[in-house]
Amino acid sequence: MAGQEAFPDLDEAFGGGGGKKSKKQGPTKAQLDKEKAEAEAALSTKGKGPNFFVHNGSGVLSQEQMVFVFQHYPQYSMNPVSIVDWLYREAIRIETEEKQRQQAEAQIYGQPARS
Repeated sequence: MAGQEAFPDLDEAFGGGGGKKSKKQGPTKAQLDKEKAEAEAALSTKGKGPNFFVHNGSGVLSQEQMVFVFQHYPQYSMNPVSIVDWLYREAIRIETEEKQRQQAEAQIYGQPARS
């Protein structure tokens, strides 16, 4: 049949058996890691857990916390404790929602969710 060689994908789409079987590949580990990093960067906590935002309550933050505030929230550099307190509450909220989502999936599908 004329044109089979020129359009092998079209031939396969209509069941013409071009003889080639292509294996569908899922996303690679690097692509999944990149997507996860992008999703975490979109969060207000930038992927940090609630333990990162804990401070001693005297208004003194660790050097890592100060660098985080200056890097991601420079507009709060004059009062970094308030943003760290808010980020702590936000991290707790995100963690709680994730646990609830995983529990709901486990109930629906009868198996634990993959992390």
